[in-house]
Amino acid sequence: MLPMHATTGTADTQALGGIHFLWLELTNRCNLACTHCYAESGPHPARADVLTTADFRRLLDEGAEIGCRAVQFIGGEPTLHRGLPELIAHARAGGYEHVEVYTNGTHLPPALLDCFVRHSVSVAVSVYGDDPDTHDRVTTRRGSHRRTIANLRKLVDAGLEVRAGVIAMETNRDRIDDTMAFVRGIGVPHVSLDQARGIGRGTDVTAGEAGLQALCGACWQGSLCVAPDGGASPCVMSKAWPVGSVLRESLAELARSAPLQDTRRLIRDRVWAPRDAARRATIQASDEPCLPCPPCAPQCEPLCPPCTPLCPPTCIPPCTPKTGVSFERSAAHARSNGSCTPDGCLPQQGPCPPRDDPCAVCVPAGPCPPTQPRPDPCSPPIPTRAPTVCSPV
Repeated sequence: MLPMHATTGTADTQALGGIHFLWLELTNRCNLACTHCYAESGPHPARADVLTTADFRRLLDEGAEIGCRAVQFIGGEPTLHRGLPELIAHARAGGYEHVEVYTNGTHLPPALLDCFVRHSVSVAVSVYGDDPDTHDRVTTRRGSHRRTIANLRKLVDAGLEVRAGVIAMETNRDRIDDTMAFVRGIGVPHVSLDQARGIGRGTDVTAGEAGLQALCGACWQGSLCVAPDGGASPCVMSKAWPVGSVLRESLAELARSAPLQDTRRLIRDRVWAPRDAARRATIQASDEPCLPCPPCAPQCEPLCPPCTPLCPPTCIPPCTPKTGVSFERSAAHARSNGSCTPDGCLPQQGPCPPRDDPCAVCVPAGPCPPTQPRPDPCSPPIPTRAPTVCSPV
Protein backbone atom coordinates (compact mmCIF):
# COMPACT_ATOMS: atom_id res chain seq x y z
CA MET A 1 0.00 0.00 0.00
CA LEU A 2 1.25 3.48 -0.83
CA PRO A 3 1.84 5.82 2.15
CA MET A 4 -0.64 8.64 2.76
CA HIS A 5 -0.63 11.30 0.01
CA ALA A 6 1.70 9.30 -2.22
CA THR A 7 0.26 8.92 -5.70
CA THR A 8 1.33 7.15 -8.81
CA GLY A 9 0.39 10.00 -11.14
CA THR A 10 2.18 12.86 -12.85
CA ALA A 11 2.07 15.10 -9.77
CA ASP A 12 4.03 12.61 -7.68
CA THR A 13 6.59 12.16 -10.45
CA GLN A 14 7.07 15.94 -10.67
CA ALA A 15 7.56 16.20 -6.91
CA LEU A 16 10.20 13.49 -6.93
CA GLY A 17 12.01 14.91 -9.94
CA GLY A 18 11.63 18.71 -9.95
CA ILE A 19 13.72 21.40 -8.29
CA HIS A 20 11.60 24.24 -6.91
CA PHE A 21 13.86 25.39 -4.07
CA LEU A 22 17.66 25.55 -4.15
CA TRP A 23 20.12 25.80 -1.27
CA LEU A 24 23.56 26.99 -2.33
CA GLU A 25 26.14 26.44 0.39
CA LEU A 26 28.77 29.00 -0.55
CA THR A 27 31.41 28.01 1.99
CA ASN A 28 32.13 25.63 4.85
CA ARG A 29 33.89 28.44 6.70
CA CYS A 30 32.17 30.21 9.59
CA ASN A 31 33.37 32.74 12.15
CA LEU A 32 31.42 30.85 14.83
CA ALA A 33 31.59 27.22 15.93
CA CYS A 34 28.10 26.48 17.23
CA THR A 35 27.81 23.44 19.43
CA HIS A 36 24.87 21.99 17.45
CA CYS A 37 26.03 22.81 13.89
CA TYR A 38 24.78 20.13 11.47
CA ALA A 39 27.47 21.15 8.94
CA GLU A 40 30.29 21.14 11.51
CA SER A 41 31.37 24.54 10.21
CA GLY A 42 33.94 26.77 11.87
CA PRO A 43 36.93 29.02 11.23
CA HIS A 44 38.99 26.01 10.12
CA PRO A 45 36.57 23.51 8.52
CA ALA A 46 37.67 20.01 7.64
CA ARG A 47 36.09 20.15 4.18
CA ALA A 48 37.51 22.39 1.47
CA ASP A 49 35.51 24.83 -0.64
CA VAL A 50 35.70 23.68 -4.25
CA LEU A 51 33.02 25.57 -6.16
CA THR A 52 33.85 29.08 -7.39
CA THR A 53 31.61 32.10 -7.81
CA ALA A 54 31.44 31.27 -11.51
CA ASP A 55 30.25 27.75 -10.63
CA PHE A 56 27.47 29.16 -8.46
CA ARG A 57 26.46 31.56 -11.22
CA ARG A 58 26.17 28.59 -13.56
CA LEU A 59 24.03 26.73 -11.04
CA LEU A 60 21.69 29.70 -10.73
CA ASP A 61 21.35 29.74 -14.52
CA GLU A 62 20.71 26.00 -14.65
CA GLY A 63 18.13 26.26 -11.89
CA ALA A 64 16.30 29.06 -13.66
CA GLU A 65 16.25 27.07 -16.89
CA ILE A 66 14.34 24.22 -15.23
CA GLY A 67 11.87 26.51 -13.46
CA CYS A 68 13.43 27.06 -10.02
CA ARG A 69 12.54 30.50 -8.67
CA ALA A 70 13.61 30.28 -5.02
CA VAL A 71 17.15 30.17 -3.65
CA GLN A 72 18.75 30.45 -0.23
CA PHE A 73 22.44 31.26 0.15
CA ILE A 74 23.83 29.49 3.18
CA GLY A 75 27.08 28.16 4.58
CA GLY A 76 29.03 27.98 6.80
CA GLU A 77 28.55 31.69 6.96
CA PRO A 78 27.61 32.98 3.48
CA THR A 79 28.38 36.62 4.26
CA LEU A 80 32.07 35.65 4.46
CA HIS A 81 31.99 34.67 0.76
CA ARG A 82 33.23 37.54 -1.38
CA GLY A 83 30.99 36.55 -4.27
CA LEU A 84 27.72 36.84 -2.33
CA PRO A 85 26.70 40.30 -3.64
CA GLU A 86 27.42 39.20 -7.21
CA LEU A 87 25.40 36.04 -6.77
CA ILE A 88 22.45 37.92 -5.27
CA ALA A 89 22.40 40.28 -8.24
CA HIS A 90 22.72 37.37 -10.66
CA ALA A 91 19.82 35.51 -9.04
CA ARG A 92 17.56 38.54 -9.29
CA ALA A 93 18.57 39.17 -12.89
CA GLY A 94 17.87 35.52 -13.68
CA GLY A 95 14.28 35.69 -12.48
CA TYR A 96 14.51 34.27 -8.96
CA GLU A 97 11.56 35.61 -7.02
CA HIS A 98 12.62 34.50 -3.53
CA VAL A 99 16.25 35.25 -2.69
CA GLU A 100 17.27 34.70 0.90
CA VAL A 101 20.48 34.70 2.92
CA TYR A 102 20.72 32.51 6.01
CA THR A 103 23.31 34.10 8.30
CA ASN A 104 24.42 34.05 11.91
CA GLY A 105 24.03 37.82 11.81
CA THR A 106 27.47 38.73 13.12
CA HIS A 107 28.90 40.04 9.83
CA LEU A 108 26.97 42.79 8.05
CA PRO A 109 29.20 45.41 6.40
CA PRO A 110 27.36 48.54 5.14
CA ALA A 111 27.95 47.57 1.52
CA LEU A 112 26.36 44.17 2.05
CA LEU A 113 23.33 45.71 3.78
CA ASP A 114 22.98 48.08 0.83
CA CYS A 115 23.06 45.05 -1.50
CA PHE A 116 20.31 43.36 0.51
CA VAL A 117 18.13 46.46 0.29
CA ARG A 118 18.81 47.07 -3.40
CA HIS A 119 17.78 43.54 -4.33
CA SER A 120 15.01 43.08 -1.72
CA VAL A 121 16.78 40.11 -0.15
CA SER A 122 15.08 38.16 2.63
CA VAL A 123 17.27 37.39 5.62
CA ALA A 124 17.04 34.51 8.10
CA VAL A 125 18.96 34.48 11.39
CA SER A 126 19.30 32.08 14.33
CA VAL A 127 19.14 33.41 17.89
CA TYR A 128 19.92 31.10 20.81
CA GLY A 129 19.26 33.28 23.83
CA ASP A 130 17.88 36.59 24.99
CA ASP A 131 20.97 37.09 27.12
CA PRO A 132 24.57 37.17 25.84
CA ASP A 133 25.80 34.38 28.12
CA THR A 134 23.32 31.78 26.82
CA HIS A 135 23.69 32.71 23.17
CA ASP A 136 27.49 32.89 23.30
CA ARG A 137 27.75 29.48 24.99
CA VAL A 138 25.99 27.98 21.96
CA THR A 139 28.13 29.84 19.40
CA THR A 140 31.30 29.38 21.51
CA ARG A 141 32.30 32.95 20.60
CA ARG A 142 32.06 35.76 23.14
CA GLY A 143 30.42 38.88 21.75
CA SER A 144 28.42 37.04 19.07
CA HIS A 145 25.08 37.87 20.73
CA ARG A 146 25.85 41.58 20.77
CA ARG A 147 26.76 41.62 17.08
CA THR A 148 23.84 39.45 15.99
CA ILE A 149 21.24 41.53 17.82
CA ALA A 150 22.73 44.81 16.62
CA ASN A 151 22.61 43.61 13.03
CA LEU A 152 19.10 42.21 13.42
CA ARG A 153 18.01 45.73 14.38
CA LYS A 154 19.73 47.11 11.27
CA LEU A 155 17.99 44.60 9.04
CA VAL A 156 14.59 45.40 10.55
CA ASP A 157 15.20 49.15 10.34
CA ALA A 158 16.14 48.75 6.68
CA GLY A 159 12.68 47.39 5.95
CA LEU A 160 13.87 43.96 4.83
CA GLU A 161 11.88 40.77 5.25
CA VAL A 162 13.54 39.22 8.29
CA ARG A 163 12.79 36.05 10.19
CA ALA A 164 14.52 34.32 13.05
CA GLY A 165 14.60 30.86 14.53
CA VAL A 166 15.29 29.75 18.07
CA ILE A 167 16.79 26.27 18.25
CA ALA A 168 16.32 24.54 21.59
CA MET A 169 18.95 22.41 23.28
CA GLU A 170 20.02 21.79 26.85
CA THR A 171 22.12 24.97 26.91
CA ASN A 172 19.16 27.29 26.33
CA ARG A 173 16.06 25.23 27.09
CA ASP A 174 15.06 27.33 30.11
CA ARG A 175 15.33 30.57 28.08
CA ILE A 176 13.21 29.64 25.05
CA ASP A 177 10.07 31.67 25.79
CA ASP A 178 12.07 34.70 26.88
CA THR A 179 14.25 34.46 23.79
CA MET A 180 11.30 34.31 21.38
CA ALA A 181 9.65 37.28 23.10
CA PHE A 182 12.92 39.19 23.02
CA VAL A 183 13.40 38.68 19.27
CA ARG A 184 9.81 39.68 18.54
CA GLY A 185 10.40 42.78 20.64
CA ILE A 186 13.20 43.79 18.30
CA GLY A 187 10.64 43.91 15.51
CA VAL A 188 11.24 40.55 13.83
CA PRO A 189 7.76 39.44 12.67
CA HIS A 190 8.48 35.75 12.02
CA VAL A 191 10.04 33.87 14.95
CA SER A 192 9.88 30.08 15.15
CA LEU A 193 11.14 27.29 17.38
CA ASP A 194 12.77 23.96 16.68
CA GLN A 195 14.92 21.36 18.43
CA ALA A 196 18.58 20.74 17.70
CA ARG A 197 18.93 17.85 15.26
CA GLY A 198 21.08 14.77 15.73
CA ILE A 199 23.27 15.52 12.72
CA GLY A 200 26.87 16.74 12.69
CA ARG A 201 27.82 18.34 16.00
CA GLY A 202 24.14 18.19 16.91
CA THR A 203 24.63 14.61 18.07
CA ASP A 204 26.62 16.02 21.00
CA VAL A 205 23.85 18.32 22.30
CA THR A 206 20.61 16.43 21.76
CA ALA A 207 19.18 13.07 22.73
CA GLY A 208 16.70 13.35 19.86
CA GLU A 209 16.44 11.17 16.80
CA ALA A 210 19.48 10.73 14.57
CA GLY A 211 19.99 9.46 11.05
CA LEU A 212 17.10 9.59 8.60
CA GLN A 213 14.59 10.28 11.37
CA ALA A 214 16.42 13.50 12.26
CA LEU A 215 15.12 14.97 8.98
CA CYS A 216 11.77 16.74 8.79
CA GLY A 217 10.95 14.95 5.53
CA ALA A 218 9.68 17.96 3.59
CA CYS A 219 12.70 17.94 1.28
CA TRP A 220 11.20 15.18 -0.87
CA GLN A 221 8.96 17.81 -2.45
CA GLY A 222 11.37 19.50 -4.83
CA SER A 223 14.31 20.98 -2.93
CA LEU A 224 18.01 20.44 -3.61
CA CYS A 225 21.15 21.43 -1.74
CA VAL A 226 24.55 21.95 -3.36
CA ALA A 227 27.51 21.84 -0.98
CA PRO A 228 30.77 23.81 -1.39
CA ASP A 229 32.46 20.70 -2.77
CA GLY A 230 29.77 20.24 -5.43
CA GLY A 231 27.95 17.39 -3.71
CA ALA A 232 24.17 17.37 -4.05
CA SER A 233 21.56 16.14 -1.57
CA PRO A 234 17.83 16.70 -1.06
CA CYS A 235 18.50 19.24 1.71
CA VAL A 236 21.30 20.65 3.83
CA MET A 237 20.64 18.04 6.52
CA SER A 238 20.61 15.00 4.24
CA LYS A 239 24.23 14.88 3.09
CA ALA A 240 24.52 11.32 4.36
CA TRP A 241 22.27 10.45 1.41
CA PRO A 242 24.10 12.05 -1.56
CA VAL A 243 22.47 12.03 -4.99
CA GLY A 244 25.31 13.22 -7.24
CA SER A 245 27.67 16.11 -7.90
CA VAL A 246 27.31 19.30 -9.93
CA LEU A 247 30.93 18.79 -10.96
CA ARG A 248 29.73 15.87 -13.08
CA GLU A 249 26.06 16.61 -13.76
CA SER A 250 23.87 19.61 -14.51
CA LEU A 251 20.91 20.46 -12.30
CA ALA A 252 18.60 19.26 -15.06
CA GLU A 253 20.37 15.90 -15.11
CA LEU A 254 20.25 15.66 -11.32
CA ALA A 255 16.54 16.49 -11.30
CA ARG A 256 15.87 13.55 -13.62
CA SER A 257 18.29 11.17 -11.95
CA ALA A 258 17.30 7.93 -10.29
CA PRO A 259 19.43 8.61 -7.16
CA LEU A 260 17.57 11.86 -6.43
CA GLN A 261 14.13 10.38 -7.05
CA ASP A 262 14.92 7.24 -5.07
CA THR A 263 16.22 9.25 -2.10
CA ARG A 264 13.25 11.58 -2.13
CA ARG A 265 10.95 8.58 -2.24
CA LEU A 266 12.78 7.05 0.75
CA ILE A 267 12.43 10.29 2.76
CA ARG A 268 8.79 10.65 1.79
CA ASP A 269 7.82 7.11 2.72
CA ARG A 270 9.82 6.69 5.92
CA VAL A 271 9.78 10.21 7.38
CA TRP A 272 7.29 12.63 5.87
CA ALA A 273 4.23 10.43 5.26
CA PRO A 274 3.99 8.90 8.77
CA ARG A 275 4.42 12.29 10.46
CA ASP A 276 1.99 13.97 8.10
CA ALA A 277 -0.60 11.29 8.79
CA ALA A 278 -0.17 11.79 12.53
CA ARG A 279 -0.44 15.56 12.14
CA ARG A 280 -3.64 15.26 10.12
CA ALA A 281 -5.13 13.01 12.77
CA THR A 282 -4.34 15.67 15.38
CA ILE A 283 -6.00 18.34 13.23
CA GLN A 284 -9.09 16.21 12.75
CA ALA A 285 -9.38 15.72 16.51
CA SER A 286 -8.71 19.37 17.35
CA ASP A 287 -11.16 22.22 17.83
CA GLU A 288 -8.60 24.59 16.33
CA PRO A 289 -9.09 25.42 12.61
CA CYS A 290 -5.36 25.94 12.01
CA LEU A 291 -2.41 24.14 13.50
CA PRO A 292 1.27 24.73 12.71
CA CYS A 293 3.13 22.27 10.57
CA PRO A 294 5.91 20.17 12.09
CA PRO A 295 9.37 21.69 12.21
CA CYS A 296 11.70 21.34 9.26
CA ALA A 297 15.35 20.53 9.71
CA PRO A 298 16.86 22.15 11.60
CA GLN A 299 13.61 24.07 11.40
CA CYS A 300 11.24 25.61 8.92
CA GLU A 301 12.49 28.99 10.00
CA PRO A 302 15.13 30.08 9.41
CA LEU A 303 16.94 27.33 7.53
CA CYS A 304 14.03 26.62 5.20
CA PRO A 305 11.43 29.11 4.12
CA PRO A 306 8.44 28.86 6.46
CA CYS A 307 6.15 25.87 6.43
CA THR A 308 2.81 25.81 4.69
CA PRO A 309 -0.02 25.63 7.24
CA LEU A 310 -2.01 22.44 7.61
CA CYS A 311 -1.30 20.35 4.56
CA PRO A 312 1.15 19.60 3.17
CA PRO A 313 4.18 20.59 5.27
CA THR A 314 6.35 22.15 2.61
CA CYS A 315 8.77 25.06 2.87
CA ILE A 316 7.84 28.00 0.63
CA PRO A 317 8.31 31.80 1.09
CA PRO A 318 5.89 33.44 3.52
CA CYS A 319 3.01 35.92 3.40
CA THR A 320 -0.19 36.37 5.35
CA PRO A 321 -3.55 36.33 3.54
CA LYS A 322 -6.74 37.61 5.06
CA THR A 323 -8.74 34.62 3.88
CA GLY A 324 -8.51 31.37 1.96
CA VAL A 325 -10.55 28.53 0.55
CA SER A 326 -9.97 24.91 -0.23
CA PHE A 327 -8.62 23.30 -3.36
CA GLU A 328 -11.96 21.88 -4.45
CA ARG A 329 -13.92 25.14 -4.27
CA SER A 330 -11.16 27.26 -5.78
CA ALA A 331 -10.46 24.78 -8.58
CA ALA A 332 -14.12 24.95 -9.56
CA HIS A 333 -13.91 28.73 -9.52
CA ALA A 334 -10.78 28.67 -11.67
CA ARG A 335 -12.47 26.42 -14.21
CA SER A 336 -15.46 28.75 -14.37
CA ASN A 337 -13.60 31.99 -15.02
CA GLY A 338 -10.18 30.91 -16.29
CA SER A 339 -8.24 32.51 -13.42
CA CYS A 340 -5.31 30.80 -11.77
CA THR A 341 -3.65 30.86 -8.35
CA PRO A 342 -0.94 28.72 -6.70
CA ASP A 343 -2.17 25.24 -5.89
CA GLY A 344 -5.65 26.08 -7.21
CA CYS A 345 -6.70 28.11 -4.12
CA LEU A 346 -8.42 31.47 -4.22
CA PRO A 347 -8.86 33.99 -1.39
CA GLN A 348 -12.37 34.33 -0.08
CA GLN A 349 -14.09 35.57 3.03
CA GLY A 350 -14.14 32.98 5.76
CA PRO A 351 -11.78 31.10 8.08
CA CYS A 352 -8.38 29.93 6.91
CA PRO A 353 -8.73 26.98 6.47
CA PRO A 354 -12.24 25.77 7.32
CA ARG A 355 -12.56 23.22 10.11
CA ASP A 356 -14.21 20.66 7.83
CA ASP A 357 -11.46 20.82 5.23
CA PRO A 358 -8.13 19.78 6.81
CA CYS A 359 -6.36 19.98 3.46
CA ALA A 360 -7.08 23.63 2.73
CA VAL A 361 -3.99 25.71 1.93
CA CYS A 362 -4.03 29.49 2.26
CA VAL A 363 -2.67 31.42 -0.70
CA PRO A 364 -2.50 35.11 -1.60
CA ALA A 365 -4.61 36.95 -4.12
CA GLY A 366 -3.07 38.18 -7.35
CA PRO A 367 -1.57 36.85 -10.56
CA CYS A 368 0.25 33.56 -10.60
CA PRO A 369 1.39 30.93 -13.09
CA PRO A 370 -1.01 28.17 -14.13
CA THR A 371 -0.71 24.94 -12.19
CA GLN A 372 -2.02 21.51 -13.01
CA PRO A 373 -5.01 20.51 -10.83
CA ARG A 374 -4.02 17.92 -8.26
CA PRO A 375 -5.90 14.62 -8.45
CA ASP A 376 -5.98 14.44 -4.67
CA PRO A 377 -6.50 17.64 -2.67
CA CYS A 378 -4.35 16.17 0.09
CA SER A 379 -1.40 15.49 -2.18
CA PRO A 380 1.51 17.98 -2.02
CA PRO A 381 1.44 21.04 -4.28
CA ILE A 382 3.47 20.68 -7.46
CA PRO A 383 3.75 24.23 -8.81
CA THR A 384 5.31 25.17 -12.11
CA ARG A 385 7.32 27.63 -10.06
CA ALA A 386 7.73 28.16 -6.34
CA PRO A 387 4.52 29.92 -5.24
CA THR A 388 4.01 32.18 -2.27
CA VAL A 389 2.19 30.09 0.29
CA CYS A 390 0.76 31.81 3.30
CA SER A 391 0.46 31.48 7.02
CA PRO A 392 -3.04 31.42 8.52
CA VAL A 393 -4.22 34.65 10.10
